[in-house]
Amino acid sequence: MQEIGRIIGTTSLTKYIFAVSKEGEKLARKDDFVSAVEPISKKEVVGIIKGITASNQLLPDEFARESIQLSEYMRMYDFGEGEYLVGIVDILGHLDGDSLKLPKYSLRPASQVFLTKDETLKKLMNVDEKRSVHIGSVEARQKVDVYLDLNRLIGMHSAILAMTGAGKSYTGGVLIEEVLKKGGSVVVFDPHGEYKYLGYKSDGSKSGIFDKVKVLGVGKNSKNNVKIRADRLTPEDIASLIPGTTETQKNTLHDIIEICEVKKRSYNLQDLIELLHMVMDRKGGEENGEEVLGSVELDGRIDKISKKAHLSTVSALIRRLDGLRRFNIISDTETSLEEMVSLDQATIIDLSGTSESIKETVVSALSRKIFHARMNYINDYGDEKLDIPCLLVVEEAHNFVPREYERPIVSRGILRRIAREGRKFGVGLCLISQRPSRLDQDVLSQCNTQIIMKIVNPLDQDYIRKSAEAVTEDVIRDLPSLGRGEAIITGAAINFPMHVKIKERDTKPGGMDIDIIAEWDGKNKNEA
Repeated sequence: MQEIGRIIGTTSLTKYIFAVSKEGEKLARKDDFVSAVEPISKKEVVGIIKGITASNQLLPDEFARESIQLSEYMRMYDFGEGEYLVGIVDILGHLDGDSLKLPKYSLRPASQVFLTKDETLKKLMNVDEKRSVHIGSVEARQKVDVYLDLNRLIGMHSAILAMTGAGKSYTGGVLIEEVLKKGGSVVVFDPHGEYKYLGYKSDGSKSGIFDKVKVLGVGKNSKNNVKIRADRLTPEDIASLIPGTTETQKNTLHDIIEICEVKKRSYNLQDLIELLHMVMDRKGGEENGEEVLGSVELDGRIDKISKKAHLSTVSALIRRLDGLRRFNIISDTETSLEEMVSLDQATIIDLSGTSESIKETVVSALSRKIFHARMNYINDYGDEKLDIPCLLVVEEAHNFVPREYERPIVSRGILRRIAREGRKFGVGLCLISQRPSRLDQDVLSQCNTQIIMKIVNPLDQDYIRKSAEAVTEDVIRDLPSLGRGEAIITGAAINFPMHVKIKERDTKPGGMDIDIIAEWDGKNKNEA
């Protein structure tokens, strides 16, 4: 190992400082790894350089109180001989079998400090590549790859957090590519259509995962639409699709859906509308409800609704439900679990071009369907079962599971439940957001692996620190200085926090910044 300095000052079991040698000045870098030998156990203790300061013996701190001018000192002395660098090191520990443990004895002053060998770093990471995904390389050691434990990454949930333009969606694409290489199953909720190009390379040709990517759209212009049966939607889901629904209308809708659930196991929009017409008929004095429903109990429910609901409420609900027919989402048929969730497949739910309420409803309905099917499989209960564990990637997650909201967000409840219980049933969450401070704090705290990229907003930084157990003050302090495509990764899927350079994608990234000047120039040339 190459010596780069000597330990100086007082040491502890968690920190030390070292004077950087002349030979080490070009080698010692922030976030690089260094080693020193503990003299009693003779074990190699590895640490990470968290900072480097410069000092000069000929210019002590008290210099500012002297009356003589700095320029006069500069003429009188050659300061080059008095300059030295000091490295500040946080101790990670030493290898004890397959685990990393803090030393029991302090390192001694004057002990040699070396750059840690690449081979030692790889041992410290303790990676089983067959059960891990390749996310990038150590920023200070481009030859040392960084892997994340796939079981912990998916089973214990994760979050990719960054300010706009720092590369969070790019990183999400890398993660999806790597999960597919392991034959996994991913469902991506994509509000802006950034992931629909996953099957292609940047030059437009088919990528190696072209046949593994399925895109399901939402809306009239989509070729392959998501279909959701009405009986898959909660009253809250349906109400969210009808802006301006009053509490009275919501209550009436809830009562009608209860009747449908008792009357028949499955139902569609037309069934809801027909029941509402029965309510209107009853209010008009007609008594044919019992004959149609075939049950005195159900007839009594219709009668109860007709007495409670105003005619205007029922009439408005009929018009609003009838208006839902124009959406291509609610259908008598539905997108099956097998279409959405399959081994070696990423299903992109392209939500672009739709309203916020439609986005939220689709995320709510499909997440609930997948989660309940996994619960049924694990508990051997119910008809619809899913035997494949699944990763749900939620882009713009702060819009789907927010901390604060002015109106009901129907996707919030099921995502909170998956965050709490998904691990037991093999449903993982990966939340991607550029506004961490707007995310539900309980959900963020359940994301036990954090991939944090450049963040400069103090509110976001503070919120992450309070919400994520694995995020330390050192991590927060480093966030503003991260470059594009760099991340601090910490938490369950990695042995210790690491400054990582995210690997290049194999596929075409979406959501890239528009070159505004180039587009202006092109327009001007065309007009000329």
